[in-house]
Amino acid sequence: MTLVVSNEDVEQVLTLEDCLEVVETAYRELAEGRAVNRARSHTYLPTRRPDVAYCLKSMEGGVRSLGVMALRLSSDHVAERVVAGLRRRDKLPSASGDRYLGLILLFSTETLELLAVLHDGVIQKLRVGVTTALALRHLARTDARILGLLGSGWQASAHLPALCRMRDFREVRVYSPTVEHRRRFADEMARAVGVPVRAVDGPREVVEGADCVVATTNASAPVFEGAWIAPGTFVASIVGGDHVRPRRELDDTTIRRADRIVVNSREHLRAAHQRDLLDPLETGALRWEMIAELADVIAGRERGRTRPDEITLFRNNVGLGIQFAAVGARVLELCHAKGRGREIPSEWFLQTVHP
Repeated sequence: MTLVVSNEDVEQVLTLEDCLEVVETAYRELAEGRAVNRARSHTYLPTRRPDVAYCLKSMEGGVRSLGVMALRLSSDHVAERVVAGLRRRDKLPSASGDRYLGLILLFSTETLELLAVLHDGVIQKLRVGVTTALALRHLARTDARILGLLGSGWQASAHLPALCRMRDFREVRVYSPTVEHRRRFADEMARAVGVPVRAVDGPREVVEGADCVVATTNASAPVFEGAWIAPGTFVASIVGGDHVRPRRELDDTTIRRADRIVVNSREHLRAAHQRDLLDPLETGALRWEMIAELADVIAGRERGRTRPDEITLFRNNVGLGIQFAAVGARVLELCHAKGRGREIPSEWFLQTVHP
């Protein structure tokens, strides 16, 4: 049988600890050559609305030890907006009932069958947060105590609990353009993580003096100035643009000051024409050997932080199919154990002829 799994099912069975465990394992498998990815693609098409584009996004990945391959895809309307003077990219709830469409198809590499169809929303939220947290584990100073967070939305709420698993933070500062949002976020998350969370009035107050600075926005332009970063800081950014819609959260100064840069995929820097790193690479301001992949850092094949005064940077530049394969497989296991999800016949998806 094929299991249909909703976001509500995922929320009921999947813990942050589950997600951290399986994503870290998937990265180690990737570094050892026992997992595979296909670079994410965005295919755009104009719509009848001049300010809105259709985007079909897809990626896939498999983990040999789990015996699964995942295809993650989303059917989106995207638009550029300006909020508080900053450009940002928004996904619009254009589907029936003001909803979105995003799915993970989980296949067996042994029987070929479709094991599950899962909503991707909650899994997407968690896997981004735990990825940044794993990078922080290897790249931040062990004595990091002050965390600066830019953004107070969907991704920020997943990041903060995961980041607090990695270091004993004593203070969190948060800024986002909407006063009510950042204040509400600070109140709610302080109770959730047991750490003082303070809403501040601007990005400079977030960055100056922070040991870790994590941008969790949907901005299309830099959200703080690299000159504000102190030596020894860990910096992370989750925005990854492409050749059609270039986006970045970090300015050139931040990238230039970084002593060590880690990305999810060096291949995707080229494939998606991510100019924030490609431009300095092409001019010689950066060298490819300065950029490592997170899988290799986690597996110990590449170094993480080596000095207390290093500025380390994690560019979470693209999602990886292995993340969805690993988390999807764990969700499927937990749903079977706890009786969640809805079964439909696998035979519906099988055929007696081949293309």
